[in-house]
Amino acid sequence: MSGGRNLRDSQNASFYEDENDVTRQRVSILDEWFFTDVLTDGDTDYIGYMKYDGTWMIKKYTNISCRIANINNNQSTTDYDNAWSDPAALTYNKVEDL
Repeated sequence: MSGGRNLRDSQNASFYEDENDVTRQRVSILDEWFFTDVLTDGDTDYIGYMKYDGTWMIKKYTNISCRIANINNNQSTTDYDNAWSDPAALTYNKVEDL
């Protein structure tokens, strides 16, 4: 058993190929979230994330919870810059409620 190897396809998506497993686990670099900003307002922390395609997400952390804002629960806020301009004004939900 020689194990597997990390490869990239023609769209530069990375995947792991294991000769002992017929399935391939693919992870596109375009699907990864990248940290962009952080803001602390009292006991609340806001952390902003983006994908290369412009999709945005802001996580709101308090001492008792973590909630998420994105285009699904803030449909009038279509881009990250507008979302980050006033993160406290966004609607936040649990991930399972998005």
